[in-house]
Amino acid sequence: YSLDFDGVSDRVDVGTSLNLGINSTISLWVKRDNVGVVEVVLGEDSYAFDYLLLFNTDNSIFFRINTISLQFKRIDGAIRTIMNQTTSWVNVVVVRTGDSAELFLNGNSMQTISGFGVSVDTRFDIIGSKPDGSFATNALIDQVAAWNTNTITPSDIYNGGNPPNLVTLNPTSCWKMGENATYVEN
Repeated sequence: YSLDFDGVSDRVDVGTSLNLGINSTISLWVKRDNVGVVEVVLGEDSYAFDYLLLFNTDNSIFFRINTISLQFKRIDGAIRTIMNQTTSWVNVVVVRTGDSAELFLNGNSMQTISGFGVSVDTRFDIIGSKPDGSFATNALIDQVAAWNTNTITPSDIYNGGNPPNLVTLNPTSCWKMGENATYVEN
Protein backbone atom coordinates (compact mmCIF):
# COMPACT_ATOMS: atom_id res chain seq x y z
CA TYR A 1 0.00 0.00 0.00
CA SER A 2 1.14 3.54 -0.71
CA LEU A 3 -0.20 6.99 -1.49
CA ASP A 4 -0.16 8.07 -5.12
CA PHE A 5 0.89 11.73 -5.20
CA ASP A 6 -0.33 13.38 -8.43
CA GLY A 7 2.36 16.07 -8.82
CA VAL A 8 -0.30 18.78 -8.73
CA SER A 9 -2.07 19.11 -5.41
CA ASP A 10 -1.48 16.06 -3.21
CA ARG A 11 0.46 16.37 0.02
CA VAL A 12 0.33 15.23 3.63
CA ASP A 13 0.45 17.94 6.30
CA VAL A 14 2.12 16.43 9.37
CA GLY A 15 0.92 19.29 11.54
CA THR A 16 3.44 21.02 13.74
CA SER A 17 6.93 20.87 12.28
CA LEU A 18 8.62 17.62 13.28
CA ASN A 19 11.88 18.56 15.04
CA LEU A 20 14.48 15.76 14.89
CA GLY A 21 17.47 17.63 16.32
CA ILE A 22 20.94 17.64 14.74
CA ASN A 23 21.34 13.85 14.83
CA SER A 24 18.53 12.26 12.85
CA THR A 25 17.45 9.61 10.37
CA ILE A 26 14.73 10.02 7.74
CA SER A 27 13.48 7.21 5.52
CA LEU A 28 10.91 6.86 2.77
CA TRP A 29 10.10 4.57 -0.12
CA VAL A 30 9.39 6.18 -3.48
CA LYS A 31 8.40 4.95 -6.93
CA ARG A 32 8.59 7.92 -9.27
CA ASP A 33 6.14 8.60 -12.09
CA ASN A 34 8.34 11.30 -13.63
CA VAL A 35 12.07 11.88 -13.62
CA GLY A 36 14.03 14.95 -14.66
CA VAL A 37 11.74 17.31 -12.75
CA VAL A 38 12.09 19.24 -9.50
CA GLU A 39 10.03 17.59 -6.76
CA VAL A 40 9.96 18.45 -3.07
CA VAL A 41 9.51 15.20 -1.16
CA LEU A 42 9.68 16.71 2.34
CA GLY A 43 8.73 20.34 2.89
CA GLU A 44 9.48 22.64 5.82
CA ASP A 45 8.02 26.14 6.02
CA SER A 46 10.59 27.48 8.51
CA TYR A 47 13.51 26.78 6.12
CA ALA A 48 14.68 28.98 3.28
CA PHE A 49 12.97 27.77 0.08
CA ASP A 50 10.58 25.65 2.22
CA TYR A 51 12.06 22.17 1.86
CA LEU A 52 14.19 19.54 3.58
CA LEU A 53 14.49 16.95 0.77
CA LEU A 54 14.26 17.69 -2.97
CA PHE A 55 14.74 15.58 -6.12
CA ASN A 56 16.40 17.74 -8.80
CA THR A 57 16.01 17.83 -12.60
CA ASP A 58 19.29 15.91 -13.03
CA ASN A 59 17.94 13.22 -10.62
CA SER A 60 20.35 14.23 -7.89
CA ILE A 61 19.07 14.88 -4.37
CA PHE A 62 19.28 18.12 -2.38
CA PHE A 63 19.17 18.13 1.42
CA ARG A 64 18.56 21.48 3.12
CA ILE A 65 18.99 22.61 6.70
CA ASN A 66 17.50 26.12 6.88
CA THR A 67 19.63 28.29 4.53
CA ILE A 68 22.22 25.63 3.67
CA SER A 69 21.36 23.35 0.76
CA LEU A 70 23.84 20.69 -0.33
CA GLN A 71 23.58 18.26 -3.21
CA PHE A 72 24.13 14.52 -3.21
CA LYS A 73 25.59 13.83 -6.66
CA ARG A 74 28.36 11.30 -6.90
CA ILE A 75 30.82 11.84 -9.73
CA ASP A 76 30.27 8.26 -10.96
CA GLY A 77 26.55 8.97 -11.47
CA ALA A 78 25.28 6.16 -9.21
CA ILE A 79 22.68 8.35 -7.45
CA ARG A 80 21.35 9.71 -10.75
CA THR A 81 21.15 6.21 -12.23
CA ILE A 82 19.10 4.88 -9.32
CA MET A 83 16.81 7.93 -9.21
CA ASN A 84 16.40 8.13 -13.02
CA GLN A 85 13.86 5.36 -13.35
CA THR A 86 10.14 4.85 -12.89
CA THR A 87 9.88 1.07 -12.68
CA SER A 88 11.18 0.21 -9.20
CA TRP A 89 10.73 1.29 -5.61
CA VAL A 90 13.71 3.11 -4.09
CA ASN A 91 14.36 3.36 -0.36
CA VAL A 92 15.83 6.81 0.40
CA VAL A 93 17.47 7.27 3.81
CA VAL A 94 19.33 10.37 4.99
CA VAL A 95 21.29 10.12 8.23
CA ARG A 96 22.37 13.46 9.69
CA THR A 97 25.20 13.59 12.19
CA GLY A 98 25.67 17.20 13.25
CA ASP A 99 27.41 19.04 10.41
CA SER A 100 27.19 16.16 7.89
CA ALA A 101 24.55 14.02 6.19
CA GLU A 102 24.90 10.62 4.54
CA LEU A 103 22.60 9.39 1.77
CA PHE A 104 21.65 5.72 1.50
CA LEU A 105 19.74 4.33 -1.47
CA ASN A 106 18.36 0.81 -1.13
CA GLY A 107 20.48 0.23 1.98
CA ASN A 108 23.78 1.27 0.36
CA SER A 109 25.78 4.35 1.32
CA MET A 110 25.97 6.70 -1.66
CA GLN A 111 27.70 9.81 -0.35
CA THR A 112 28.40 11.93 2.73
CA ILE A 113 28.27 15.71 2.50
CA SER A 114 29.10 18.25 5.18
CA GLY A 115 28.70 21.93 5.90
CA PHE A 116 25.27 22.13 7.60
CA GLY A 117 26.56 23.41 10.94
CA VAL A 118 25.16 22.27 14.25
CA SER A 119 22.90 25.15 15.29
CA VAL A 120 19.76 24.31 13.27
CA ASP A 121 17.69 21.16 13.76
CA THR A 122 16.42 18.78 11.07
CA ARG A 123 12.74 19.56 10.47
CA PHE A 124 9.85 18.87 8.12
CA ASP A 125 6.11 19.53 8.17
CA ILE A 126 4.86 18.36 4.74
CA ILE A 127 5.19 15.13 2.76
CA GLY A 128 4.93 15.47 -1.02
CA SER A 129 5.51 19.18 -1.73
CA LYS A 130 6.47 22.53 -0.30
CA PRO A 131 4.02 23.78 2.36
CA ASP A 132 2.26 25.96 -0.24
CA GLY A 133 1.76 22.94 -2.53
CA SER A 134 4.35 23.93 -5.12
CA PHE A 135 6.98 21.56 -6.53
CA ALA A 136 4.64 18.68 -5.78
CA THR A 137 5.90 15.10 -6.05
CA ASN A 138 4.50 12.86 -8.78
CA ALA A 139 5.18 9.42 -7.33
CA LEU A 140 4.04 6.65 -5.07
CA ILE A 141 5.34 7.26 -1.53
CA ASP A 142 5.24 4.77 1.31
CA GLN A 143 6.63 4.10 4.77
CA VAL A 144 7.84 7.61 5.69
CA ALA A 145 9.64 7.41 9.02
CA ALA A 146 11.81 9.73 11.09
CA TRP A 147 14.04 9.23 14.10
CA ASN A 148 15.64 11.81 16.39
CA THR A 149 18.81 9.71 16.41
CA ASN A 150 21.47 8.75 13.89
CA THR A 151 21.93 5.19 15.20
CA ILE A 152 19.29 3.46 13.04
CA THR A 153 20.92 1.12 10.53
CA PRO A 154 19.75 1.92 6.96
CA SER A 155 20.17 -1.72 5.91
CA ASP A 156 17.64 -2.67 8.63
CA ILE A 157 15.19 -0.17 7.13
CA TYR A 158 15.80 -1.47 3.59
CA ASN A 159 15.62 -5.09 4.77
CA GLY A 160 16.65 -6.58 1.43
CA GLY A 161 13.94 -4.62 -0.40
CA ASN A 162 11.08 -5.72 1.87
CA PRO A 163 10.30 -2.89 4.29
CA PRO A 164 9.82 -4.23 7.79
CA ASN A 165 7.21 -2.98 10.22
CA LEU A 166 9.11 0.24 10.95
CA VAL A 167 7.32 0.66 14.28
CA THR A 168 9.61 -2.11 15.59
CA LEU A 169 12.56 0.27 14.97
CA ASN A 170 10.98 2.83 17.35
CA PRO A 171 10.71 5.87 15.07
CA THR A 172 9.94 9.29 16.47
CA SER A 173 7.17 9.42 13.85
CA CYS A 174 6.05 7.03 11.13
CA TRP A 175 3.46 7.33 8.36
CA LYS A 176 2.26 4.09 6.80
CA MET A 177 0.71 5.38 3.60
CA GLY A 178 -2.29 4.08 1.67
CA GLU A 179 -5.00 1.60 2.62
CA ASN A 180 -5.19 0.95 6.35
CA ALA A 181 -2.75 3.83 6.83
CA THR A 182 -1.60 4.62 10.33
CA TYR A 183 0.42 7.31 12.05
CA VAL A 184 2.65 6.46 14.99
CA GLU A 185 4.35 8.95 17.28
CA ASN A 186 6.57 7.87 20.17
